[in-house]
Amino acid sequence: MLKERIEDRDSCVLPRMLERCAEEVPDAPFVIFDEGPTWTYLEVLEMTRKTAGALHAIGLGERERVALWLPDGPDAVRLSLAVWYMGAVLAPLNTDLRGGPLENALSYIQPHVLIAPGHLLERLPNAQFGSLKTLVAIDSENPLKLQDGREALPGGAVAALGKPLTNTPLIEPWDVHTIFLTSGTTGVPKGVESTHVHAATMAVDGLRFLSKNDRFMSPSAWFHIAGSYAPWAALYYRASFVIVGKFSATRFWDQVRRNRATVTVLIGVMSDFLLNQSKKPDDAINPLRLAVQYPLQNNVELFRKRFGVEVYTQYDQTECGPPITSEIVVDISDTGSGYCGLLRDGFSARIVDENDIEVPTGAVGELSIRCDIPWVIAARYFNMPQASLEAWRNGWYHTGDMFRQDAKGRFFFVDRSKHVIRRRGENISSFQVEQELVAFAGIKAAAAYAVPDGNGDFELMAAVELGQEHSLNVKALSAFLRERLPVHMVPRFLRIDKNLPRSTSDKINKVTLIQNGVTSDSIDLVAHMASNVGN
Repeated sequence: MLKERIEDRDSCVLPRMLERCAEEVPDAPFVIFDEGPTWTYLEVLEMTRKTAGALHAIGLGERERVALWLPDGPDAVRLSLAVWYMGAVLAPLNTDLRGGPLENALSYIQPHVLIAPGHLLERLPNAQFGSLKTLVAIDSENPLKLQDGREALPGGAVAALGKPLTNTPLIEPWDVHTIFLTSGTTGVPKGVESTHVHAATMAVDGLRFLSKNDRFMSPSAWFHIAGSYAPWAALYYRASFVIVGKFSATRFWDQVRRNRATVTVLIGVMSDFLLNQSKKPDDAINPLRLAVQYPLQNNVELFRKRFGVEVYTQYDQTECGPPITSEIVVDISDTGSGYCGLLRDGFSARIVDENDIEVPTGAVGELSIRCDIPWVIAARYFNMPQASLEAWRNGWYHTGDMFRQDAKGRFFFVDRSKHVIRRRGENISSFQVEQELVAFAGIKAAAAYAVPDGNGDFELMAAVELGQEHSLNVKALSAFLRERLPVHMVPRFLRIDKNLPRSTSDKINKVTLIQNGVTSDSIDLVAHMASNVGN
């Protein structure tokens, strides 16, 4: 149940939450790094205060922006907490950024301080960003001279060794703590402004099944909101959170057991990747009790039975606080893939066409939402008034996601609006096609997209990435898809890549694939099947 009033600062403003927990449960584990240290609540508070003091000493001020360009690990967590503690604004960056996307991100964010390892700082464009006043090479013992002449302070300048910050600002629940960059797969990245109460509501309500005995392990990177809201959840429930870095199906269960994780989040086809691993006799012998899976996959029952883990589904966005829809999955027999649960109390939802007119029950349209509680949904994008007006219009926030709702009021994710394919008068969900592709043995990742057919219509094309030491039986794949998909959803063209192009957030970059179109090495599945008739 959503809170109808903003709680006091001790319950939603991170510095105050941390101080209270350090007093009440000083020796309880707060953050656990896989194959690394474990920090208690008191240790984290002391470390945070000293790091905040160091940031203050190099000139960082309240509400100024700090770009953290760091891999997941102790430095990323320590510095993030310190930025929030002193009332500055965090802007986490993906370490894969380079070239134009990097320059665009920095030009957009306009950070005052940038902290990164030296080898990443060497990627910086020559462009001078007007706001940037301090660079820090976190892994350097001495000042680092960059190729363009700029100098970066050594990592010791922001170490947790100096005088603790004592003169902390009054941070309000509605103050912005982080600007999260959304994926640029479907357009220019946008910065979502997250306030303390926004993050607290997302964490507390979205992970309301946590208790003080839980260890929450998120496979999402720290620069995503799904990774960095974990401290709020842990602080509220007196729980612990586990940092494991980038998701790996081969390492996942070892990480769960090693860190005694009890709750996790599995996004998209992560659960498929886990099920595709070789079965082991001890698969169900693990401490994990609950996996949040969204959107729901068809493998729920297999996942439950094999790993002994309960499954919960929900739908949310970076722009929104708590889940918009959710449900403990009891029976998938009449729901199936894409199911995201029922609408949560406090939310209103409409599924609309391109003219913002509601579509009939069962029809596909864009999900638009609003909430009775004003702080639950972000109010705007950072410094993007036009994009803000387009997303927040007519009293509704338009998610950009395509949904359908059945007669029972249940919500089903279909696709990103930009990725709904129209072919022969039929709407095709690339999400559903991709789900079937990765279910075929040997296919590690897949993307489905439209290419022009030369006659004013579109054909469906798929690009697949194979796992190591795998080859692809095209005839078997075609037969497999024809058994599992309507004819109009079976791709006409197939492309096999060693490495599919990816965005900076590690999502498959369909824009690049669409631009490449049908190439000489693409396989025409219709022609291929015809040539194999009788073989």
